Amino acid sequence: MNKLPVVIALTIVSCASIFAAAENVEKQLAANYSAMGTAFKKKDIEAYGKFYLPTFVGKDLQGHDIPLKIALNSLKQQMVTATEVVWSRTIKKCKVTGNEATVTIDGVFKGSVPFPDGKRHKVEAYTTAENVWAKVGKTWLLKSAKPISNRLLENGKPMKVGRPTVTHPVKAGN
Repeated sequence: MNKLPVVIALTIVSCASIFAAAENVEKQLAANYSAMGTAFKKKDIEAYGKFYLPTFVGKDLQGHDIPLKIALNSLKQQMVTATEVVWSRTIKKCKVTGNEATVTIDGVFKGSVPFPDGKRHKVEAYTTAENVWAKVGKTWLLKSAKPISNRLLENGKPMKVGRPTVTHPVKAGN
């Protein structure tokens, strides 16, 4: 008896279940991103923070570490000051390995924020990032995040910034 057709059928079933599982994870993570956007608009840092592992470490564009406490403090400051916020994230790629999912996302943030001149300015941020999520029980929590690219606009024009991020701690005298 030729076992090749059975092996091929089992391989197809196995691959199909792997793709279905990855697709399900992608849907769960898309729901997480959506809920994070809603929490941001509602200025609810506690709800937003529930999507992070306590050991979360982000990176800025220079590769500096951004611990969870600093990341959440920066987000809280943005929540308080930003108005007219639209924040969307689109999953471009999702690779699931065991209880971890590595996701490449395109994010678009638009809002109005106060500037040192005392006026509110329209700000847009277009970011591509790599996020790593870890499954804890039945929940996916953000383990790490690092930007791949970031384009900032102020009132429709490229923003001039001294530093690409405000979340990296600055030492006294810098």
